[in-house]
Amino acid sequence: CYTEGYSNMSQCPNYGQYDNGNYVFNYYWNFNGTSLPSDWQVISNGGTPSYTVDNGLIINNMPSNNCPASGFQTTETFSPNIIVDFYQEPSIGPGGASVATFGFTNENYWAGPTYCSNAIAYIYSPNTNNYQLASGSNAVVTNYQRQLGIWTIIWTNSQVESLFNYGDSYSVSTGYTSPSNIGIFGQVDSTYPWIVYWIRVRAYPPNGVMPSISIGNINSWPP
Repeated sequence: CYTEGYSNMSQCPNYGQYDNGNYVFNYYWNFNGTSLPSDWQVISNGGTPSYTVDNGLIINNMPSNNCPASGFQTTETFSPNIIVDFYQEPSIGPGGASVATFGFTNENYWAGPTYCSNAIAYIYSPNTNNYQLASGSNAVVTNYQRQLGIWTIIWTNSQVESLFNYGDSYSVSTGYTSPSNIGIFGQVDSTYPWIVYWIRVRAYPPNGVMPSISIGNINSWPP
């Protein structure tokens, strides 16, 4: 779609046509079509989220104003060591008790350390400035701003790490090892739309080191 000049994926008629992520990653959702994948569910606490699925998940509002939240979460649960990537432009909270959260979280454990029950491994926005990475009550302020990109959360038995576009690393310690859903949650006066183009779950590499190969000299034939 990019090579065809589309910056808005929902307008691209060929969106997802050659997408084979479901054959590559543990779990992969590109929200192709017009309905949520069968292993995602709408959470309606305080009101049903307003959204469309149109070559991406386009969230127009999540109307809750307290805990538990309204939003979206997987029916499956996940355990460390695991990585989730969101290709998205997320919402951001306006401040006060309104936040927007995504990561390893669910409707009852989703918001920031000072607002609601603590989630497991997540990025959230407590205000209109920078997002924070958190696990439970452990949190660190990042330099991430609201923009389209690949937002990564890496959850191990001892640490949660975040990346933006595979760089800008932040980390906090964690003691959480119980299974968790993947969730997207916000509140009524957060900034919308929140657009998610795809989400993928991939395995954490052995010993935390990505596998690599090296190829020696290659001789052409005939000599």
